[in-house]
Amino acid sequence: MLIWSTRVYLMTIMVSLLWLQLVESFCIYNYLEDPNAYIEINDVNASERSFKKTVNPGSSECCPYSNADCSNRSRIPGVAKHFNIRIKFDGQDWDDTEWKYTECETAGGLAIFGTVNDHYGKCKMSDGSIKHCPILR
Repeated sequence: MLIWSTRVYLMTIMVSLLWLQLVESFCIYNYLEDPNAYIEINDVNASERSFKKTVNPGSSECCPYSNADCSNRSRIPGVAKHFNIRIKFDGQDWDDTEWKYTECETAGGLAIFGTVNDHYGKCKMSDGSIKHCPILR
């Protein structure tokens, strides 16, 4: 009886872990070279529940799977997510920055790299591939 209950317990854990891997949230990663650079990002179609975050230097912010704006639940995989983005580099105020635009897939992840003069995004696609995502004016 103990062996059977242990097997059921282990099977439950394995199924739970698999489920967690399949239900990714959307995350933004700040990999900018400036150790004092902040990223502010929001959904182009912003609403009260939309994803709006400020990402600290060297860290990330995620939108939970329960927020349909950030996941591909009830959406076709591969649907593009459009973002307004601005970056505050060392010595700047938010008022000195301009909003730009980029996109990534729902249920993916967007990593921002570069310097004050050359920054860009890389998006993890739903199929696991990585796509270069320019940050446009």
